[in-house]
Amino acid sequence: MATITKTATLRAPVAEVWDIVSDIGNVPALTGMIIESVVEGDHRTCRMADGQTLEESILSVDHDLRRVAYRVHSSPFPITEHAASIVVSDDGGRARVIWTTDLLPDSAAPMFREAADMMFNDMIKRMGGVA
Repeated sequence: MATITKTATLRAPVAEVWDIVSDIGNVPALTGMIIESVVEGDHRTCRMADGQTLEESILSVDHDLRRVAYRVHSSPFPITEHAASIVVSDDGGRARVIWTTDLLPDSAAPMFREAADMMFNDMIKRMGGVA
């Protein structure tokens, strides 16, 4: 299983970034690649800017660990397994964001890495930029 990890320390405080990340119904606040997200129970549907959709299960929103975990069941990407988490930690009073994605097949990792780079860079910019 391929693992892609993106990490950045932001100028923004931990509580502010966690408020954004933990709002699982407002994915468009994280990235412009998602223009709509709807949560029903532990199921989330995200509509991408190009009109395609992602169907996800929210596995955990842990306020103590400041960790959101989710699994993507359906996406436009040629991926058979896709699970991810976003963790927000304290880095000297600033928020450190770690986004980890595990996916299969391994051969999809280079293509997905490009999309993940764009999405992560957008997320960081929207949350105040790198420290």
